[in-house]
Amino acid sequence: MRGELVRIWRLLVALATTTPMVACDTTGLGGDAGATHDGGVPVPWPDVPSVPAPTVLIDALDTPCGVTMGEGMLLIAEQGGGRVLEVALDGSGEREIATGLGGPYGIVMTTGGDLFVTLRDAGAVVRIRDGVVTEVASAQGRPGRIVAAGGFAYWIDEGTGAADGALRRVALEGGAVEEIAAALEAPRGLAVTTTRCYVTETGARRIGWVPIDGGGITGIIDEDGTPLGVAVDEGAGEVYWTAPGRRGGGWIRRTDLDVGAIARVSFSP
Repeated sequence: MRGELVRIWRLLVALATTTPMVACDTTGLGGDAGATHDGGVPVPWPDVPSVPAPTVLIDALDTPCGVTMGEGMLLIAEQGGGRVLEVALDGSGEREIATGLGGPYGIVMTTGGDLFVTLRDAGAVVRIRDGVVTEVASAQGRPGRIVAAGGFAYWIDEGTGAADGALRRVALEGGAVEEIAAALEAPRGLAVTTTRCYVTETGARRIGWVPIDGGGITGIIDEDGTPLGVAVDEGAGEVYWTAPGRRGGGWIRRTDLDVGAIARVSFSP
């Protein structure tokens, strides 16, 4: 049982560290922090040892949003400053990787060391390789979360109205942009496995998946909250997501890879 709880804890950490670091405004979101009718069985949190106070690696940033890990470093998308920064994990310093970008938001590093960044203000996606910035997609609306998998970069276009969000991808070496899913309702979270893309839609209050090469979405409605961040444990066959409540609090919830019945992992009053 303890091993299971530790695995859940690590997945929850992944949800926190792979979602753009932006304030979560839950005004108007569905759900009730006091609801108990989810049909799931609460799972207790594992014992977490005390840790020292956090170390500040860098401060005075202007709206930092996305973050990804490199070898011995963090890469940060600073939306307000229009920069991508490399920050040493040992606190020894930082340097600018790219400047003058149009609102960098989501960021991911590929296994080959390239960075792919969504530009919220410019409505574009760029690749940064050896300090050279190359636009790989333009006219992308309101690009947000981005993931690299299977030779492609996948990203969410959050949209600006009802059901105008989308999921798209481009090959890591560039090429034509492919639309994987359309007519999504305010999509936010994204996780990619070997065969599927998992997406959360705050507008539809839905967690669902589409085939990795495109197709219709299969999903279920979260009746108690509004799905936001998502993480997948493909080996264990489970999907986890965060679900802020309308009046405060919220849930971490889970389902199987086919998105069947919902279970609650934890509740925050």
